Amino acid sequence: MPIPLSVMSNSLCVIGDFAWDVLIRTNNNLLKGGDSFGEVMLTPGGSAANLAVWARRCGLETHFIGKIGRDRFGQLAREDLESETVIHHLVETEAHKTGSVAVFVDQTGERSMVSGHGADFYLIPSELPRAVITSANHLHLTAWSFFTDPPRSASRIAAQIARQSNLTISFDPASFQMVQEMGVDQFLSWTKDLGSTFFSRIMMKVVCSRVSMNLIRLFDRWRKFMMGH
Repeated sequence: MPIPLSVMSNSLCVIGDFAWDVLIRTNNNLLKGGDSFGEVMLTPGGSAANLAVWARRCGLETHFIGKIGRDRFGQLAREDLESETVIHHLVETEAHKTGSVAVFVDQTGERSMVSGHGADFYLIPSELPRAVITSANHLHLTAWSFFTDPPRSASRIAAQIARQSNLTISFDPASFQMVQEMGVDQFLSWTKDLGSTFFSRIMMKVVCSRVSMNLIRLFDRWRKFMMGH
């Protein structure tokens, strides 16, 4: 049972993506142009929103800052976070639809994703509720907010606000493929302003088990880079 908010001494602020996952799980190999039975499910997702929900289920007061479309899926996003008792600060827009991701899981359990450019990729710095960030004890960011702008600018400014308010910060490196496509050096340059930030240990354990030395080398380079700034 979650701990009542009134007795909590710490709070977490998470900034990033809320997206609806269309999960497709197959029972056998997909043939090009063929058909197959499997499972198709719609589930709430987004790496940032997922972490916010997990933290809240563990009993931590959690605030989530993100952007959704002014549509039915945006309304469902609000309802989902409220059902999880995550305190949300959602910006609505009519210019973009609520985020969605296609998640393919094959019969071996290997998963691949295709992310659409939904409203979650359009959070701008002026939409950040600064008071929410400064009132927290810890800020969590995800690399999905760094692969494109404007969420990159918003996340970097959020980190600056957090540092000025003496918050601790954690960072989820997210997709190894997206980091590779951006370029490791470019990725490191965009994350240098995070200060004394550390990668999410849980995510590092999961990701490194999949891509082994590539992410370990990236983490080592990032750590050395940060120590020099």
